[in-house]
Amino acid sequence: MSNSSKQGAEVLQALHKMLLSRRQGTFPHPEDLASALGLIGAHRAAILQDVVARDVRHRQSSGLDQIFKIQHIHGYKSIILTDYGRTAGPDGLRFAYSVEDLAVLTTPVAESGRKAVAKAAKTDKTQSILSIRQKLSAMDPYKFEMLVERVLRAMGVKNLNTTPQSRDSGIDVRGTLILEDVIHIKIAVQVKRYQNPVGSSEIQKLRGSLSNGEVGWFVTLSHFTQAAINEAEATLRQPISLIDGDMLIRLIEKYKVAII
Repeated sequence: MSNSSKQGAEVLQALHKMLLSRRQGTFPHPEDLASALGLIGAHRAAILQDVVARDVRHRQSSGLDQIFKIQHIHGYKSIILTDYGRTAGPDGLRFAYSVEDLAVLTTPVAESGRKAVAKAAKTDKTQSILSIRQKLSAMDPYKFEMLVERVLRAMGVKNLNTTPQSRDSGIDVRGTLILEDVIHIKIAVQVKRYQNPVGSSEIQKLRGSLSNGEVGWFVTLSHFTQAAINEAEATLRQPISLIDGDMLIRLIEKYKVAII
């Protein structure tokens, strides 16, 4: 087996294990799946799909049961498990194909280079945060809203509904945060790619748009004034949770949501 084929088999083994660990076996976007697998390189999501497609064709031509299939999920071409893939044990999986450009997916770190990697980790982290903030700042407001929706989905918010693109006031996203399949919290989210601080008037406007039983979330790329924080924490009023730019970036990194 060639080195690229061996790497491909390892990637597919990891892919199978990861999809099995998720209840629905899907990711909101192919780039999220590539990030979760730790794959790097240009066009990594497309190459991952190509690897799966090659394995699908091989198994079809060999008369073997399919482990993966590719179909549209959330409007994106996504990789999911078949019924056989959900029941097949790791010992019964055999992958065989050849893809020469698989090398861009993984870059092994030599043992001698691990200290250098660890030493540079803190600098890389800072640069990564700055890079993410720059990308978010340059993002179209509607695409920024769609990114926040994907972060919400990764956090476990279900039944997400967005307002039309032409609307730029009031609630942007509504959904239900489900905890342990028992607690259902209705949330209404205001998304603003502001550069200037968010004041108390914006928090009041969000609270005035809430329906009975809803919890408000305000997401911004900037930060909140002390007056806005005080307004959000006011007692005897519908609660408002504040997510500033720093927290949003932490959530993007935590849930490995790709910025596209």
